Amino acid sequence: MSLISRFAHWFFAALDRRPRSMVLLWGGASIALLWFLEYWAGPEISVSIFFIIPIALVVWRDGGRWAVLMPMVCAIAWITAELAAGRAYSHWEIGFWNALIRLAFFLIFAKLITMRRYYVLERSARETAEEASHLKSNMISLVSHEYNNALTNMKLAVALLQGAESKPVAQFKQDSYDILDRAIEHMRISTTTFLELNRLESGQFILNIRPTLLRSVASETLRFLQPIIKGKHLRLKVDFPPRPVPVRADPEALSIVMSNLITNAVKYTDAGVITVRIALEDGEPAQVLFSVADTGIGISAQDKDRIVSGFRTLEGRKTAKGFGVGLKVVKELIESHGSRLEIESHPGQGSRFYFHLPLWQEPKSAATPKPLQTVGAQR
Repeated sequence: MSLISRFAHWFFAALDRRPRSMVLLWGGASIALLWFLEYWAGPEISVSIFFIIPIALVVWRDGGRWAVLMPMVCAIAWITAELAAGRAYSHWEIGFWNALIRLAFFLIFAKLITMRRYYVLERSARETAEEASHLKSNMISLVSHEYNNALTNMKLAVALLQGAESKPVAQFKQDSYDILDRAIEHMRISTTTFLELNRLESGQFILNIRPTLLRSVASETLRFLQPIIKGKHLRLKVDFPPRPVPVRADPEALSIVMSNLITNAVKYTDAGVITVRIALEDGEPAQVLFSVADTGIGISAQDKDRIVSGFRTLEGRKTAKGFGVGLKVVKELIESHGSRLEIESHPGQGSRFYFHLPLWQEPKSAATPKPLQTVGAQR
């Protein structure tokens, strides 16, 4: 940045901090001074170019209607100073046209100042927003990291306490351990969801697409969520294919998706069945279906789009725990895989969330070249 640009940046930044009345006073004083100089110099020296100073002062500070008023005031001040100084033209229209030309110049200059002001303000706002976003991202990452460490230690402590108990464990102690397990798992899912939402919004989440056994990821996720499911005395129904089904996906992202969908089903189901299903579907290319269905309260048509927008929970469900960001993360992670989250639900009739992923197919190896045949020379 040049010295002149730095000075201009400093000057206009200082100008923004001054009260409007002070800037208008400076502008008026500048016009009066320039009027006197124009009158004093007479026809020998023209100082009309310096009328851009009060225009720049006032238009930068307030803009709006002043981008028109200040050029008009400056053009009138110039022509009245010319007339008062006794400058004579061969025809009266010459002075009139000179004033119009100066007015046009002043208007163009005011427009340029206005455009520059908007550019500087927009850039400043963008830099401030980027800095705030970066700070928020770092803060969420730090807090999530600390939370995960604390939750890991808590889970380890609970496991050690359970292991040290004499058998059989008293019922009230077992109930307490179950409550701790559920609370820790809820916190783990919420922390992971917030961290992934932050990574998605900041563009730091990078998918690692590779062959992923959908059944293995689902089974591991259900193993971790057992305390939550048992805590509400829900029946879990699993419908998986007998053989592993590899899909094109990021297993870490799939684990987050499954955790949120299953936890969401538990949250809004007071009694009944939760069904987790994986099915291979015919087609070209072949796809694999993953779905989570429940017999809970269901979702109205107007809520279907609202709940995936972030920080939204179902109306009339004040007791549900959570921040309402899980489905937003699920939606974005599934879309990053080139798929789409589908919702089938009616109030009071349960809900079904599902999506499709392409079946992993090993790349076809290049055709094996046929061996060259040696042809003997003819005699």
